[in-house]
Amino acid sequence: QKGRETPMLARFSTVAGELGSPDTWRDVRGFSLKFYTDEGNFDMVGNNTPVFFMRDPMKVPHFIRSQKRLPNSGLRSPNMMYDYWS
Repeated sequence: QKGRETPMLARFSTVAGELGSPDTWRDVRGFSLKFYTDEGNFDMVGNNTPVFFMRDPMKVPHFIRSQKRLPNSGLRSPNMMYDYWS
């Protein structure tokens, strides 16, 4: 309906950035919007990058995970990166 207010949540993020990383790092930026409607929730996501190098959306979560640090050691894992790219 015209003029009706819809509750929503917005989230802005980086891809390779992590807790404490500066906003000045060159990195892909992302955002998500969640609209809470009477018919259900509507989610919208996006990335800000000049060229997106992946054609298969199912591979995106695996790629992002390969760029993060391991939770038990806090270190990046070259094995995870190499496993993804091979």
